[in-house]
Amino acid sequence: MKAIQYLLMVAIVALYGCASMCQEGALTSAREEMQSGRYNLALDKLAYAESFGEVSPEMATEISVLRAQCYDSMDRKISESVVTQIDFKWREWKDRSFSVSPDIKRVAYVAKAGDKEFAVVDGKEGKQYDDVYGLTFSPDSKRVAYWAKAGGKQFAVVDGKEGKQYDEIGIVCYFDLFAVVFTHSFTFSPDSKRVAYWAKAGDKEFAVVDGKEGKQYGLMYFLTFSPDSKRVAYVAKAGLKYLVVVDGKEGKLYDPKDCL
Repeated sequence: MKAIQYLLMVAIVALYGCASMCQEGALTSAREEMQSGRYNLALDKLAYAESFGEVSPEMATEISVLRAQCYDSMDRKISESVVTQIDFKWREWKDRSFSVSPDIKRVAYVAKAGDKEFAVVDGKEGKQYDDVYGLTFSPDSKRVAYWAKAGGKQFAVVDGKEGKQYDEIGIVCYFDLFAVVFTHSFTFSPDSKRVAYWAKAGDKEFAVVDGKEGKQYGLMYFLTFSPDSKRVAYVAKAGLKYLVVVDGKEGKLYDPKDCL
């Protein structure tokens, strides 16, 4: 009961979070781990800071310096290898759109051609759209997904296949010890076989899991799969109350005051 109430409380305060707070918090935590000699944990925190998408040039430089210091302290050699080649025939590509697969063998980024954008995955160009963002590899590095916009509508493109069009799509809420943030991202299951994301039609929000739309709510947060990839859950707002939805089944309704 307390766990559910805590989750609901976090959902209520989520609107006040921001990615920059998470990044700064992760950097602070990384410095503390370095001071304590826990360099592996510091490297994890630095990677976490980068996971929130937008990273300023100043922060990117600091992360690189701290990472190099960690490697030096661990007496590890830093090696470089070519992952992919970028075709410079495209004079423009979207800033901070590069994404590297978890196995560090694949690279994707967004390129521009006039007023159109398209994903380039392993050197292969995808279909052109008005906007492309949120490039994401699955945990096993075999699948890739991103958001696209065309004609004022947004939709998911998973493994090159376009999903249904919506008014808005893809905002996922994350929480850790530093802050709560919203970011455009897919939620792949741990086994990489399933994918879920947030969508909006009019003033209603709902989860899309394996291509199937769930019940519509006023708000929804924390879309996540279970460790075994078999179950999916999220927090939703119905009227003035909150509830947890697991595998499409609604839990008990809570008043906001009962979650604080």
